[in-house]
Amino acid sequence: MITVTTSKPTVRETKADYQFTEDGEMKTESIRVQYYSFTTKRLKEMRSDVKAKLDAGEALWHSDTLADQLHGLPDLVDEKKRPCFVPHEGDEQKRIKAIEFLDTLIVGNIDAIKKAIDEDVSPKEQPNK
Repeated sequence: MITVTTSKPTVRETKADYQFTEDGEMKTESIRVQYYSFTTKRLKEMRSDVKAKLDAGEALWHSDTLADQLHGLPDLVDEKKRPCFVPHEGDEQKRIKAIEFLDTLIVGNIDAIKKAIDEDVSPKEQPNK
């Protein structure tokens, strides 16, 4: 028997290729991407939020939507080895900091993170069972 709980979202993990420059050389490493697996209800709410932003003439950025979907990027740390991305769990100040951090990433990395989540949620090919 499985007890269904709706009080806490399910955290899933996938990997994304992350590009960075080290000693003047472009490198790519695979990073872990922890994200919340949304319910249909939450997706409907997000769609409504997106529509409201677009109707108001505001730009829609991946960092805005990723801030709500990401739980963590544990392989990205600052100089003091602290996580760069901290989940906000409803705290608006932490959400703003999460968006500010995501806005510092190059667009290619944001796209890679978003693509990794999208492909994990809806894989194009089903593995053999």
